[in-house]
Amino acid sequence: MERSYADRYERLYREHWWWRARESFVFSVIQQLLLEPCPSVLDIGCGNACFFDKLLTLGGDVEGVEYDADLVTQTVRETHRIHLGPFDRSFVPERKYDLILMLDVLEHLEKDVEALSYVNELLNPNGRFVLTVPALSSLWTHHDVLNYHYRRYNLGSIREVAEKAGLHVRFARYFFHGLAPLKWIVRQKERWIKNAAATPEVPPGWINKPMARYFQLEQKLCSSFPKLLGSSLLMVADKH
Repeated sequence: MERSYADRYERLYREHWWWRARESFVFSVIQQLLLEPCPSVLDIGCGNACFFDKLLTLGGDVEGVEYDADLVTQTVRETHRIHLGPFDRSFVPERKYDLILMLDVLEHLEKDVEALSYVNELLNPNGRFVLTVPALSSLWTHHDVLNYHYRRYNLGSIREVAEKAGLHVRFARYFFHGLAPLKWIVRQKERWIKNAAATPEVPPGWINKPMARYFQLEQKLCSSFPKLLGSSLLMVADKH
């Protein structure tokens, strides 16, 4: 992650409409999956434990893995179980997990099949895996470069990676549908105007709040149309 981006990541997560809408959508999916308390949760790429408060309401323990130690404050290190380092076999937990999250992380990892293979190993037999990634290579922009992405995925490619890793895909769908045409326009513009991507900022409230509400509503209204294209993709999988 670009340093200027990392420095303001927590504020973006807690306030920016995109992160607010994504968290709302992902948490609603988790609640539908889990019909009883979830004893153990692992959040891969957890940042400064930003999602932990909500995950703790699921009724169990929450742990995290974060590659960028600069994102995690000393207070959070003292109050939460967070492994600082890459998500690979150097991370050796004492148990397996009922729920593993990987939210917009896989696109940063060169060896995506290897990473999901390890996720499969760390799941309990009846565990669930929830993943989000940027969608559609046709929407690749300077923003992907700024964030050191290796790739964007579609329904076919994410299913292929998951199945090679030994996971059983329950379902996959796009979301942030309204952003797809906007990002396509940005891509076309960038083909002609070679400007560097600007680091995201939290928009003014009169823009930020309506955008968060719009995309939260969009996700509810479009839940019956999983193949409707969007700028992001969500997948839910089980241990095979």
